[in-house]
Amino acid sequence: MGSASRKTFLPLDPVSSTDESKAVIDFIADYYKNIEKYPVQSRVEPGYLSARLPYSTPYCPESLEVILKDVNDCIVPVLTHWQSPNFFGYFQANASTAGFLGDMLCSGFNVVGFNWIASPAATELESLVLDWIDKILKLPSSFLFSGTGGGVLHGSTCEAAVCTLAAARDKALKELGGFSMSPEKVRSAIEDDMKSGSACICPELRHYLDGVEHANSVSMNPHKWHGVDNLMHHIQSDISMAKRFEAFVAKNERFETVVRRNFALVCFRLKPKQESEGTELNCKLLDAINSSGRAFMTNAVIGGIYVIRCTIGTTLTEEHHVDALWKLI
Repeated sequence: MGSASRKTFLPLDPVSSTDESKAVIDFIADYYKNIEKYPVQSRVEPGYLSARLPYSTPYCPESLEVILKDVNDCIVPVLTHWQSPNFFGYFQANASTAGFLGDMLCSGFNVVGFNWIASPAATELESLVLDWIDKILKLPSSFLFSGTGGGVLHGSTCEAAVCTLAAARDKALKELGGFSMSPEKVRSAIEDDMKSGSACICPELRHYLDGVEHANSVSMNPHKWHGVDNLMHHIQSDISMAKRFEAFVAKNERFETVVRRNFALVCFRLKPKQESEGTELNCKLLDAINSSGRAFMTNAVIGGIYVIRCTIGTTLTEEHHVDALWKLI
């Protein structure tokens, strides 16, 4: 037999992973320190990345140093920076130190908890944490595992919404005693089931869940939780900044809010001289804002009216970012 000419392949090496993990953490920390230097929305054209990376899978591995250089040179310029404090486009799954550390622990243990015996810790921890959330929201005991309910963690809000829809469908089917439903019956069941909102952990917002005892399911996105007190402060701060932005809109006679703000989303528009010009006018405004690289927002159509959405929820956003956004507008 010939002697091996390459090093032993160790896909999980506790020794090298320590240094490499530190390098990645340093890379991420530097990214956040400099995040405001990047255009919030990526300005590259389609095909940018394919012209800069190999056409096929590399045959031999590359060092982490080379990989991080590629990430910095090729990936970062193609990002729309969701965690930028000037990102006002959507409500994102916010980053936090607690979230980073939790993800590292989950990746390190790498268990698949599809039933209790596969991972007793994952199964029982999920039940406990979901009951914690129920209690924070002051939901009826029927929603608790210790009552007649219980919940499940999903990978995304979309998955949770599908599960909620399925619950509404099953309820309607049981009432009908068959597999044929009218659109009105489906709509009624869905509206009865779609109750949500992590903001309702704040005492002053809990009333938005009044009547939840009549629902069959509740879906919500708690993002990266880090203690009830800190979470309430973060939510209250976001709503306060949304109120601030809403006040800017109200004070300027050229603008108007289109729907009432309840939480941290403000839907507004530049008033057109003719209603038929509203969509084009606000499209141009939104494009000018986003193309500047200094902020990013999105649009929606509400009751046939084109509006610009200002969502405030990024971990790093502060009042001076909201002020700068309005100045830019």
